[in-house]
Amino acid sequence: MRLYYGLVLLLFLLSIFAILGYNQQFSTQEVELEKYINTILTYLHQKYPDADIIDVVSVQDLNNTNKKITFRITFNYTSPCPKRYHAYFIYPEYLTKEVQLDLITWNCELCKKGPCKIIFKEEAIIAAYNKVPSLKQKHPQDILVNFKNNTWNVTFIYPEKNISVYLSVNGTLLNQ
Repeated sequence: MRLYYGLVLLLFLLSIFAILGYNQQFSTQEVELEKYINTILTYLHQKYPDADIIDVVSVQDLNNTNKKITFRITFNYTSPCPKRYHAYFIYPEYLTKEVQLDLITWNCELCKKGPCKIIFKEEAIIAAYNKVPSLKQKHPQDILVNFKNNTWNVTFIYPEKNISVYLSVNGTLLNQ
């Protein structure tokens, strides 16, 4: 009988050690991924020093070991035509190799001639400038962009006052 309880206790302890080992391995992988992301962010800031915004868009599992990490790189964020790129890296397969660089916003005519689809903040900025042309007369100090309830709120920050432009996801001006 003692042998039976001893075996049960041994199996119980082995199970606990296996779970702890798995959790420790998972934690180590997450820490390594975070270090990798920070390293790539530093690399991108050095490679594109004139970018206004560089941040992580998404981390996607490709298989048991590799993850696709998408970074956003935006230039001229407060201009009438900000340029947004996505840089893709595969971790850990390609540690420091940029797999792909895609230009996301390139059409500064967005939403000028009818409906369009606004997906990214930079597209909302372009559409707001195009829907309210008087905004192009003075350069804002900053622009805040929020998306809530299928509505884009683009707020242009000026020293004297802020101007908010509300757009639907299809580019319709909502506050005129």
